Amino acid sequence: MPDEDYRWVDSDEDEPEEALESDEAGLSDEAGLDDESENERDLNDQRAVELLSDLLEDAEIDEKTGEVVVWATTSPEGAEFAERFRTIDELRDFLQQFGFSSSPHSGDIFVFGHGGGSPVFPSQVEEAIENSNVTGMFDGFESGGTSLFRVRPGILVPQVRIELASVNYEVIRYLAKNPRSLYAINPRMFEELVAELFRDFGYEVVLTPATRDGGVDIRAIRKDSVGTLLYLVECKRFQPERPVGVEIVRGLYGVAAAEHASCGVIATTSHFSRDAQEFARTVQFQLTLRDYNDLVKWLLQYPLTAKTIG
Repeated sequence: MPDEDYRWVDSDEDEPEEALESDEAGLSDEAGLDDESENERDLNDQRAVELLSDLLEDAEIDEKTGEVVVWATTSPEGAEFAERFRTIDELRDFLQQFGFSSSPHSGDIFVFGHGGGSPVFPSQVEEAIENSNVTGMFDGFESGGTSLFRVRPGILVPQVRIELASVNYEVIRYLAKNPRSLYAINPRMFEELVAELFRDFGYEVVLTPATRDGGVDIRAIRKDSVGTLLYLVECKRFQPERPVGVEIVRGLYGVAAAEHASCGVIATTSHFSRDAQEFARTVQFQLTLRDYNDLVKWLLQYPLTAKTIG
């Protein structure tokens, strides 16, 4: 009988230990869920900043009014509308009303008024604005004029009005001597600049519309006795601290393959992430990456052929 009592007491003591292990396992599971939730929040935060930054990189200046124009996607179908702003505060307030969600038509998109998706927070808006050159775009409006070059802190550029399409030679020679001014021009002007450089290389150039370009900014075509080459060029006028990621590189590779182009080219004022470079090496005959240093070389060797200014 005493033995039975002993065995019964010993068994009773084991039960709390098992319960304790079960509680610890439960706490561990909860901690794992908390970690997963935190990682998901970090990814959403990063994605929101990237999408906002891309939105601002495509901002344009209306040369007639000096207003900053942002093309915003405001429906799941991917329709874009031009929103106009006269101050950075107007733009900031507008962006804070956005949300982003996934669309079967266009992937991640922004929808005004949250649209039932993930909301955009003020901290994400501020980070995206810092990553872009959009603040400097308002200088022309506030001063009552417009110019090719916009002022950005730390960069000294002249306030001169130059039409890029009519005096390419002067603009490019200036940029060759002052390459840091590449960061002071807006993305559309950067596309026109790269288009002119390809034209100088001997290509027939087609510059796509400023919006809805499908990831391709320039189509460069060259014909010779061997055949016809088609290069699809994507331009990214990023600030130095913002690399071009592998998603952009893969995206252009996919577009080039779908259009049966000879090669895809990404030209940027920044640099490429390690993942982007590694991916490009695996498809080196179908994709070419050109960074800030390559652009400077292109500018310095312009013009390759004799040109006259008309």
